[in-house]
Amino acid sequence: MISKQQIKFINSLKYNKYRLKYNCFIAEGDHVVNEFINSNFEIKSIFGINPKKYKLKNNIFSITKSDLNKISLLKSPSDILAVIYKPDLPFLASDLIKQKRIILLDGISDPGNMGTIIRTADWYGIKHIYISHNCVDVFNPKVIQSSMGSLARVKIYRVELMKVLKEIKKINRPC
Repeated sequence: MISKQQIKFINSLKYNKYRLKYNCFIAEGDHVVNEFINSNFEIKSIFGINPKKYKLKNNIFSITKSDLNKISLLKSPSDILAVIYKPDLPFLASDLIKQKRIILLDGISDPGNMGTIIRTADWYGIKHIYISHNCVDVFNPKVIQSSMGSLARVKIYRVELMKVLKEIKKINRPC
C-alpha cells in the first residue's frame, strides 16, 4: 500500500525544484530500474506490482496498478518505479588525467536529446560527460527514460566548461 504522502512526494520529483530539494529522482521500467539497482546509485525506495523479484531487501513496496498510475509519468506505466538518490560528483581536475575519452556539452535543452547522447556515449564506452550549467537537468524523467539505464553507467558532471577546457589544455601541454 502506498500512502498519500508518498504519492505527493513522488509526484513532486517530476519537477526540478523538488529533485534539487530532496536530492532524488524517479526511474521507471524494469530495464531502467535494474540498471540503477546494479550500479553504485543508492535506491531510496521501489514501488511495483511484483517488487520482490528485485535484489533489494528494504524499502520495497507492493502496490496496485491503480496506485502505479497515480505516480507514473508514463501514459502506459510499466510495473515498477524507483526513487533514487542523486549522486554528488564534484569536478576534480586530477580526474581528467585518468579519463581517456570525455564529452563536453553546452546548451542541450531537449531532455530526449540529452538521454540519447548519454546512451550513445555509454555504447561507445565513454564514461564521463561534462555539461554546462545551461544544459537540461540529467535527472529529468524524460532524460532518465531516453537514456534507457545508461545514466547508471555514465558519470555526468555539471561544471563551468571553461575550467575543464583549461585543465585539458594543461594536461596536453608538451613537457
